[in-house]
Amino acid sequence: MEKGLKTELKKLEAFGAVEFAVLKDLFQGWDHVDFLLVEAAIQAASTRQQLRERLDHAQWQEDEQWAMAWEVHFGVAWKSAGYANVRETVALLRRLQRITNESEFRTLAEALRVQMPSDQETPGRRYITGAQNQYELPRSVRNGLDNYERLFEIRNVARFDQEALSSASAIKERFPNAGNVVDGLLGEMRRGFSLADDTIRIRPTIILGTPGVGKTTMVRAMLEGLGVVPEIVSVAGHNDSQIFGVSAGWSSDMPSVMTTAILKQGVLNPVLVVDEIDKVRPSHNGDIYAELLLLTEPTDAKTYRDKFLSTTTDCSAISWVFTANSLERIPEALRSRCVIYKMDAPNQSQLPAILRSMHAAYAVERGVDPRMIPLTLEDREVVIDDFTQHTSLRRSKELIRILVDFRQGELGRA
Repeated sequence: MEKGLKTELKKLEAFGAVEFAVLKDLFQGWDHVDFLLVEAAIQAASTRQQLRERLDHAQWQEDEQWAMAWEVHFGVAWKSAGYANVRETVALLRRLQRITNESEFRTLAEALRVQMPSDQETPGRRYITGAQNQYELPRSVRNGLDNYERLFEIRNVARFDQEALSSASAIKERFPNAGNVVDGLLGEMRRGFSLADDTIRIRPTIILGTPGVGKTTMVRAMLEGLGVVPEIVSVAGHNDSQIFGVSAGWSSDMPSVMTTAILKQGVLNPVLVVDEIDKVRPSHNGDIYAELLLLTEPTDAKTYRDKFLSTTTDCSAISWVFTANSLERIPEALRSRCVIYKMDAPNQSQLPAILRSMHAAYAVERGVDPRMIPLTLEDREVVIDDFTQHTSLRRSKELIRILVDFRQGELGRA
C-alpha cells in the first residue's frame, strides 16, 4: 500500500472505531483528493442520518437517477457553501455506494464524524426579511407580542420520512371516503422524497365537500400522521382581513396567522388550514381573498408585508389548505392557483369503519379503553339511520358521544 493512502486511512481510523483493515479494503486506489471530496460530500448533507437515508432509499434503484436528483437538490447549497466541484462530489458518492454494501457504508459514515449543520436548519433563511434584528421592529410590536425575538432565530423546517408518510397514509382506513384526497396530498411529497426532498410542502389546495363530511378532521389527522400540528382558522362570516394581522399600536392589534403559526410550531413551513373559505363576506376593510392571492404566489409571498410587524416577511414556505362546500364564491384567480380535490360523503360500506374510528377517538379523549365505553349494535344502527337522513359526519360524531354517555349513565344508575 502506498504511504499516502495509509496516512489518509489512519486519519479516518482516528474518527471512530473502524479498523484499519476494513478501510484498506474499501479504499485501495483512492488518493488524497478522493478523501477530501468524500468528507465534503458527507459534510454537505444536513445530517449523517439524512445521508444514509438518501443512499438507503436509492439502493433498490438500478439507473442511479437518485444521484442526478440529489445533485439538483443539493447543488445550489453546495456551491453557495464553497464546494466548487459538485459533480465530482456526487460522482465520489456514487462510487462509494458501488464499492460498499449498506453495512459498510453505515460504518464509514459513522467513522467520518465531521462537523455538520444542525439537524433541520435551513442556513440563511428566516421569516422576517425587512429587519435585521428585534430592535428594528416598532416598539409597539416588542410590547405587544410575547417571544417576538424568536422570529429572528427560527431557521428550521419541518421534515418527514418514510415512516411518517406511511402513518399519514394509514388514515385512509379511518376516512375511506377520502382516499383520493390523501393520495393526492401525499403523492406530491412522495415524489419530492424520491428526489431527495424531505421538506413538508403542500401546494395550495382546496378540499371540496358537503358540510359535515369530515374535511377538516381528515386533514388534521393526515398532518398529525406526518408529525405536524396544523394551524386551523375558520373564516366563515369574516368580512375583513384581520387574520392577516392588524398594525401594532391599535386597540385591536393582533399578529397574523402566519406569525402565530411560525412562533407556535418553531418552523418556517407550518401548514395553515383555512376552514370554509367559500363563506368569506365582501368588505371594504381588507379583502381576505386579495391577501391570499399574494400569499399563494411564491414570488409575492417572499416579500409579504406583515401589517402587525410593519415589515416584510418570507411566507413562501408556508403551505395553505382550504376547505369549502362550494367553489362558486371563491374567486377564479384563487381557484386557478389551487389543486382541487372532491371529498364525497361516505357510502354505506364505508360508514362502519368511520364510526369505529370515531368511537375509538372518543375513548382516547376520555382516556379509557373503547371496551369500557361500548357502542352497541343498536347504537350503530341509530347513527347509521341518522347519517342516511342528514349525511353529516359532524352530527354522527356528536351522536356517538351522546349515546355512549347515555349508556354509561344507565350503568351508573343500575
